[in-house]
Amino acid sequence: MSPQPLANEGPGHVLAGDYDEDPDRFAANQRATERFLARNDVHPDVAERFAAEARHLVVDIGGGNGTLARLLGGRGIRTVVVDRAGHIAQAPRPAVRADALQLPFPDNTFDGAAALWMLYHLADPVPALREAHRYCAPTACSRSAPPAATTTPNSPRHSPGGAPDQLRR
Repeated sequence: MSPQPLANEGPGHVLAGDYDEDPDRFAANQRATERFLARNDVHPDVAERFAAEARHLVVDIGGGNGTLARLLGGRGIRTVVVDRAGHIAQAPRPAVRADALQLPFPDNTFDGAAALWMLYHLADPVPALREAHRYCAPTACSRSAPPAATTTPNSPRHSPGGAPDQLRR
């Protein structure tokens, strides 16, 4: 799994892909996310669900610095973290720098997929969800947080009262 070249912007992206150009924005996002997640963190619930479903190899799309991967690793579940920004260098290995719309995995590679707190970066999350469906085995399930700007921690319109939905196939 080799990294793919990335563009900072693309027709499917809503928010600027500036985490690499503005590391302070990423750090501010991490602080805001920590405060938000103290009340609404879905990571432990998703990790628990993957463990209960006996998943063995999960891909965390937009996994940032590896929050979910660390939780899954503690449960013995191998995880590949994928993110298009450079902060993926802080994620547990294996980690792949790639875009959610063009992932470098063959069909049926994983038995679980997560896209937590990242779909709001896309103008239309459906292509990314289709891509996740492609590389998940037929018996796999996917979990993801919503793309809505009112339920995302680094959106200017963030509302801490919003509860994340989970999508499952």
